Amino acid sequence: MWYDEKKLTGNTQLLSGLPKYIDDSDAFIVVLSQNSCKSSWVQDEYGYARNLMDKSKLSAIIPIVIDDCELPGFYNNYKWLDCKEGLTPSSFFDILTALYGSSENMREERDVYVSYSWREKERNMVNAVFKQLKRKQYRLIGDACNQSKYDDNERIRRIMNTCGAFAGILPYRAEDTCTTSIYILDEIRQALNCGLPGILIADSRVKDLDDFTYPILRIENPENIKDDVLLSHINKITAKRPKTPHVFFATNLDRERRMINEFIRNLAGVVTATRCILGEDINNGGLQLQIIDRIRNAYVMIADITGNAKCIKCKKIGKSEKDKDFRFNTCIEAGIARGAGTDLYVIAKEPRKSPPFMFRDMEVRHYSDDTTLLAIVHKILRDYRRSVL
Repeated sequence: MWYDEKKLTGNTQLLSGLPKYIDDSDAFIVVLSQNSCKSSWVQDEYGYARNLMDKSKLSAIIPIVIDDCELPGFYNNYKWLDCKEGLTPSSFFDILTALYGSSENMREERDVYVSYSWREKERNMVNAVFKQLKRKQYRLIGDACNQSKYDDNERIRRIMNTCGAFAGILPYRAEDTCTTSIYILDEIRQALNCGLPGILIADSRVKDLDDFTYPILRIENPENIKDDVLLSHINKITAKRPKTPHVFFATNLDRERRMINEFIRNLAGVVTATRCILGEDINNGGLQLQIIDRIRNAYVMIADITGNAKCIKCKKIGKSEKDKDFRFNTCIEAGIARGAGTDLYVIAKEPRKSPPFMFRDMEVRHYSDDTTLLAIVHKILRDYRRSVL
């Protein structure tokens, strides 16, 4: 997130500095009010962003209305988001989904992790492989191209472990000593370490691929690739049993929490391209064992251990205040995640209290209201983004 008042330094020239930062952005949020609608700066920034949209260099322009203002005519083509009542859980969720897209990616699929070049001049071979992989009805998964850094092997490993196979597309680069992308070579090694079956498609000029055990198709002319040859090679993928990656959210399932829980369920879908499972989704026999299995195999688990200080039932049976500070069942589920080695994040509503003993070596993220809860969940899930290609 870039905001000029906080990010611009004292020596920045506005006319040249602002366009540069808009160029580097994935999306453009404009806050509309009685004052901003009259601002020539806001109009100029919007005009520059609109030009980038027309050139497909910006993914979205998102207008947010914060008071009763008369919208300029050029916003008639956009659905604006209503924040006149402030930043509520509903309005904040609408902003996030406008940034990420719909939650339709939550369905279970045959996911193949694809390692490929992001350079435009190398897209022909990439597009040809994508076309044939999709023809075989695979869903293509990759690292998010807007991650702040690549050298996080743990993040790449997590994403690969949600997939059932791997495909590496290696371009030729005369300027590199290894004649191809070092990042793609690194991802091939990681895929092998994860035990993923897979294939490689490489420009024939790429050298030193003999150490890899994946079958290799060498392309003589990347600008003219025969579909039948490519499809025959893709048929060599022996994908493991399709994985069903999911986020497990352990929380209070009482009726009054349904709306915020549904927001979080959908937020997990749009950010991670996976399903989000809550305890209420498991309603067949062997409930306890099914919950344990879902926690053990989760992509990541978030546990809201907030208790219910107004629990009349607890008071009736003589439970202590400490038991009411934190939800007993959620703490058990979080303990299962710790024992299984599942990535676990613990959150709780303020006021801050010392957490149960098993979580005192962990950071407990506290929230004051449901909007802050959504923001914390979003921040956690950002590191688990998967791009559907």
